[in-house]
Amino acid sequence: MRLLPTALPILAATWLYDFTWRSPRLGACHTLDVPFTFGDADTGDPGWPRFDLEHPRTRILDTPPRVPADPLADSRHIWEHVSGR
Repeated sequence: MRLLPTALPILAATWLYDFTWRSPRLGACHTLDVPFTFGDADTGDPGWPRFDLEHPRTRILDTPPRVPADPLADSRHIWEHVSGR
């Protein structure tokens, strides 16, 4: 999250997600998020709004999926405090 303000100006498009869904059989495991995150493989658009600093929307991949405004704000503020920024 700390790198986003620096990286966003040079990236063509940025989408942010937080994968919180637990598989009933596998729990949390490596690469479980892949089928959930790739929407239209031809365009690279996963199907939710792009992330930008003015409207930091993040797709929460859970049941049900949602796109709240800045759901990671509390976590970001904690890390900013810890790092002294």
